Amino acid sequence: MNWKQKIVLCMSMIIVVLMLIFPPIGPFPVIVVVGGKEVHRYTQYLGLLVEDYGHIRFDLLAIQYIIVAVITVGLIFMLRGKKDEKPKDDQKQ
Repeated sequence: MNWKQKIVLCMSMIIVVLMLIFPPIGPFPVIVVVGGKEVHRYTQYLGLLVEDYGHIRFDLLAIQYIIVAVITVGLIFMLRGKKDEKPKDDQKQ
């Protein structure tokens, strides 16, 4: 494994860890106070602030993992080094 492949592998592992820290959640109501008025908004990502883990969208999380895995494998395959070709028997001197 060359250094480019190692960088791709490390970056994909960092992305996976970030996806674990900030998982996608279903529409989660958030109340924001703006100018003394309550504004109801919905958020998709709360990260470590999620109190109810029942709202995590595991289907979307699995799709994200699959996409990262496919891109990682593709990049590692594309960045592989060229193999040293051995001379054929008829080319030996």
